[in-house]
Amino acid sequence: MLGETIKKLRQEKNLSRASLGNIVKLTGRCIENIESGKITNPNLDTVKKLSEFFGISIDELIK
Repeated sequence: MLGETIKKLRQEKNLSRASLGNIVKLTGRCIENIESGKITNPNLDTVKKLSEFFGISIDELIK
């Protein structure tokens, strides 16, 4: 699940949701909603920003 993957990668970098949000130009609330599954299909731009930040492909991020 996308949210679980983002949470795991964020925690590995010891980042808060707000910190990650600031880095990729999203709100901490948006990150929280993706991680919790409230947002299950974020837009492509959001997924691209996250995959670039974590240095993984979009496919790896969403699997």
